[in-house]
Amino acid sequence: MGIHSRRRRALWHSVPALAETLESRTLLSAAHGMIDSNADYLETHHDRIPNFALHPTVTAVSDGNWSDVGTWSGGVAPTTGDIVLIPVGTTVTYEAQSSAAVEVVGVKGQLRFATDTDTKLTVVTLLVYPEGTLEIGTADAPIDAGVRAEVVIADQAFDLVADPAQWGHGIVAFGTVRVHGSELNETFVRLADEALLGDQTLQLEQAVSGWQVGDELYVPDTRHLRDFQQRQNYQSQGETRRIAGISPDGLTLTLDSALYYDHLGARGQDGNLDFTPHVGNFGRNILVRSENPLGVTGHVAFLFRADVDVRFAEFRDLGRTTVAPIDNTTFDGNGDVTHIGTNQIARYSLHAHHLLGPQTPQANGQQFTIVGNSLTWPGQGTANGANTKKWGIVLHASHYGLVQQNVLRDIADAGIVAEDGSESHNLFERNFVASGWSGKTLDQSGAFWFRGFNNSVRGNVAANMYTTNVHSGYGFTFSGRFLGNRNIPAFQGADPQVAGEFLAVDMNGTAIQEFRDNEAYASESGMTIWWLNQFGGSSANSRAAAKSVISNFSVWNVYRHGYFGYETHDVMFDDYTVRGDASLLSNVFEQNTGWYSNDYFTSRNVIRNADIQGMRTGIKCRPTTPPAW
Repeated sequence: MGIHSRRRRALWHSVPALAETLESRTLLSAAHGMIDSNADYLETHHDRIPNFALHPTVTAVSDGNWSDVGTWSGGVAPTTGDIVLIPVGTTVTYEAQSSAAVEVVGVKGQLRFATDTDTKLTVVTLLVYPEGTLEIGTADAPIDAGVRAEVVIADQAFDLVADPAQWGHGIVAFGTVRVHGSELNETFVRLADEALLGDQTLQLEQAVSGWQVGDELYVPDTRHLRDFQQRQNYQSQGETRRIAGISPDGLTLTLDSALYYDHLGARGQDGNLDFTPHVGNFGRNILVRSENPLGVTGHVAFLFRADVDVRFAEFRDLGRTTVAPIDNTTFDGNGDVTHIGTNQIARYSLHAHHLLGPQTPQANGQQFTIVGNSLTWPGQGTANGANTKKWGIVLHASHYGLVQQNVLRDIADAGIVAEDGSESHNLFERNFVASGWSGKTLDQSGAFWFRGFNNSVRGNVAANMYTTNVHSGYGFTFSGRFLGNRNIPAFQGADPQVAGEFLAVDMNGTAIQEFRDNEAYASESGMTIWWLNQFGGSSANSRAAAKSVISNFSVWNVYRHGYFGYETHDVMFDDYTVRGDASLLSNVFEQNTGWYSNDYFTSRNVIRNADIQGMRTGIKCRPTTPPAW
């Protein structure tokens, strides 16, 4: 055990340790919004995280390249086991390719990756302090096409004395983060026609640019399955391929090998092809990954006032929180560890954790930006190959963010998540979540899973969300059960923990801010809503001031329900389209429904301009009072 590890062990015992989430206690100093980067712990309202680089073994003493010995104290470049500190006012350019696992890189100055040469940094914990900047390409100078930048989270055992809550082993950022890979005009597109077994080309509905030979593609399973086919030994027919060629007009992709399966669309009663599947591009030239998918995997967390703009990067085999029951590390009243947890909450792949963002909005008007990224879990799993690491892109008590054009596959339980229901004024736009699975029940999972209602959701696609249980394979889930009051920012950049900067809002009486132009297919069900305008609000029936409008929502090839509603009021479905495989209706056990409301506590809902075909039942609902619009 090195001297830096001994110091951190002693340091842990010298200051009372707290649980991973401390909702009831403010940990910040009286100077609101300030984090002491020289203290033993980096403290926010909610968390106390060890100061991993407090006792560096190597410190940058001048601007320079990482590999230049003159950049570092002692005249030696960092290597395996070092704790590295880049101080305030110092810029280090990373131009190396190294598999030597540095224990910690602490950034108080600037760590900038070269954009014109391949790079690889292997590290256990990369800590960006509030005053620090991590730059892996920028909007004006992205990582060059044809160049690859890689951050590998090393597979090493936890020091459970220094970090019993296991916050380390990943990228933990309180400061400025800029990640910009080579740009794609679209990260997923619809096929111009069905893709069939034996096809080695894909015809696209729109031209693509920025897509490269060698990029990994994914075409989802599009079958309209029966109940038993999804819950009993389901084998996906989703397929990954690589691009072998792109036509000059960007409308035809040649694959490295032919397809093994049909990927059919959906047809109406007239036989016309009304919907075709999509193809997602998962290739990026920035890669953040775990060294060993079956070992100690990494996570990415952005916290408090971090200024985050992450675009066109791949996040592979990340996340440690699994679908098993949560098992957090616990502490007694003196701060001593009483139990070491084995499944910490909130160690997700890409996590905005109580992320307020900068005091002044970013140039695009957002508090944080997550655009064009890909998330995959090809190497993680159990014996049957299913990924068990929970959730993908997660927003927890984070607001005014942009989550756009991201693509995710092989997810567990949910892909894109708004976690606790306070999340407000975020825009989830044109994201693609495919090939997910869940063993949860009822409203607890979905390709897109929103605990609350106060966000905009538009132009997203959920494909092939299968289930090992009943009622869990949804494309889109709004789960407001027992949501109640939440504090949200009173204005952009506000801190909901500070008096005068928050609004207390009854989220069960809050309308969905926006839901339009979304699509779900080849899953158990398209969408579910729970407790919207219910059990709270301004009257016994929870009337919100505004009605929720589900506009231009398309669902096809789902085997249970296009929509499943439960204890929900005041929703209008406008331009609602459902397509099913009519050939399945000969089986009397197929009980699929285009629109289904299943509770007496449901009223004042309107379905307008609906087109439902190929389902056993078009609309089925409990008897309630007439709608009042």
